[in-house]
Amino acid sequence: MILTKRALLSAIELGHIVCPSIDLVDENSIRFALGEDMWTCAAGPGEIVDLSEPREFERVHGTWDGYFTIEPDRVYIGTTAGEHGTRLLGDGIAYVPEMRARSTTGRHGLTVALCAGMGDVGYCGRWAVEIVNNNHVPVRIRAGAHIGQFVYHTASTSCPDDAYIGDDRYQTTAGIRFLPKVLV
Repeated sequence: MILTKRALLSAIELGHIVCPSIDLVDENSIRFALGEDMWTCAAGPGEIVDLSEPREFERVHGTWDGYFTIEPDRVYIGTTAGEHGTRLLGDGIAYVPEMRARSTTGRHGLTVALCAGMGDVGYCGRWAVEIVNNNHVPVRIRAGAHIGQFVYHTASTSCPDDAYIGDDRYQTTAGIRFLPKVLV
């Protein structure tokens, strides 16, 4: 079941859902803005990306007025501007966040949240946002632009309250760390 505005606001008030501002709550989702951090794969044209090897990422620097230029045929990794997610409060209530693009973003030819759109129960932090420009020309987008939304689903059962404790988790809001993974 997807939460609608009244249920989202109630869950925020109780502390189960975290978002930077209740002004971002829409009828059945919570908008998110693009943060100031952006990276892209360092591989150049003609190079082969080997998924069994760690990938190198390079930071994308915005312009003085906060815009990024998103080139065609490249995958970019941005971040959400603030913390989003859920908290486990020990009362058996849990929600699952799902990241999606806003329709306006799609109409401008950008794909957001390619594959990592479903969040874990109890995760809260800045999210990595996958962005692809499907146009044949570059697209400019500014940090702070509302490019996506989170839809929240009711979880059928809750997980333990300590699910996101430990150094091996992404539970940080200081920035996104790229952890190389070997795919088998």
